[in-house]
Amino acid sequence: MGAATVSRYGLDFPRSYRWGVVTLGHTRMRNNPGTQAWSHLDPGISTQWIGPTGGELNVAINFADSAGLPSTHLTALVNGDPLDGLVRRGFGAMRVDTSFAKVVPYAPRGPVYGIVFSPLGFGEDSPEVTYHLAGEAAALLKPGAFDYDAVFQGGAVYAHSGGIFSTVSQDAPDLVIEFFREAGKRGVIRSFDLNYRERLWAHIGGKARAQEVCQEIAANVEILEGNK
Repeated sequence: MGAATVSRYGLDFPRSYRWGVVTLGHTRMRNNPGTQAWSHLDPGISTQWIGPTGGELNVAINFADSAGLPSTHLTALVNGDPLDGLVRRGFGAMRVDTSFAKVVPYAPRGPVYGIVFSPLGFGEDSPEVTYHLAGEAAALLKPGAFDYDAVFQGGAVYAHSGGIFSTVSQDAPDLVIEFFREAGKRGVIRSFDLNYRERLWAHIGGKARAQEVCQEIAANVEILEGNK
């Protein structure tokens, strides 16, 4: 008989749980030009798509791909978007489940996958990030979008979301709070990454709104991660 737990990074995770982590967040495509900032690139330089990304999704990826623990990502997928095949193959390669994702139909002006242009960062130094997010599908997600009885059936160790997803729409903070409250009812450990981005909060109330939202969310989690 196998061990009742699996150890990763000094932590023991029950094998009996269906999910190591359930994440709630957007799904974007990241274009990476290497280590050079976009503002310094020459026209015609080759860039490379490296697949789906997102502040919250990256946690699911680390659980599934790096630690070998099952993860599922609550998000919006865009059927018919020219990038959809690349997104789906990326999830498959990184072993992140999307069976509970909401699927919406593509239209040229949205819904679409958001695109992030981001070179590699260096240690604690953030890269120069350029966002193209108009019509992003994740902005359509609202409270009530997910069946939490189905999502958490079989158990989960962690539930995670973050401050970047909280900026995709006026409804996103309420969805994050709903997600954490539902996870808390089921005894799931909840974590939130503040991941503050001034530019992303600007269109929904700025720093004051960010502080208001994050304070309310912080009251519904056990783990709070900050950033400089």
